Amino acid sequence: MILSLINYKGGVGKTTSTVNIGAGLARRGKSVLLVDTDPQANLTAIAGLRNDPAHTLYDLMHHKCDIAEAIRPATATTLGCAVIPASEELNKIPRELADELGKESILRDWLQSVKAEFDFILLDCCPSRNLLSDNALAAAHEAYIPVQAEHLATQGLGQIAERVQEMRRKRVNTTLHITGIIPTMYKTSQKSC
Repeated sequence: MILSLINYKGGVGKTTSTVNIGAGLARRGKSVLLVDTDPQANLTAIAGLRNDPAHTLYDLMHHKCDIAEAIRPATATTLGCAVIPASEELNKIPRELADELGKESILRDWLQSVKAEFDFILLDCCPSRNLLSDNALAAAHEAYIPVQAEHLATQGLGQIAERVQEMRRKRVNTTLHITGIIPTMYKTSQKSC
């Protein structure tokens, strides 16, 4: 099962949700692969891989390495999950791959070759609509949207729903659907309307 945790807004808890869900599944004996698609590389840092010089998602997207070379085993991370780390170089991907045919399905094609090895693959998305987030949606079976528990934060949900429908309509990923919304940063002191 490949799950994408996506929101085009930053600071809503995508990485925190990805890490906690992944670590929770791993503690329950599931084999989990976390993929950091965000150039900020926060998931990579949390996993203890920030200074790891080996291959990253950037190299994988450019076919400079095999997926087996990009995956750090669970034993090499602080999370109990295998990880494909990110790097700041991912910022260049939308521009560098702009003219490549099938650019939205590069990640999906790589993940297909290893999905049988993992019970769950969780994709931590970058906070914008670009080629990296499109690759995550193209690869996923289900999308979950972490959203701050406040009124203004919910206004961007329609953009993601429209993008999912567009990807289905254009046959980039006909099975993708939004499975749930994950409320984050809930404050018990807030009054509800």
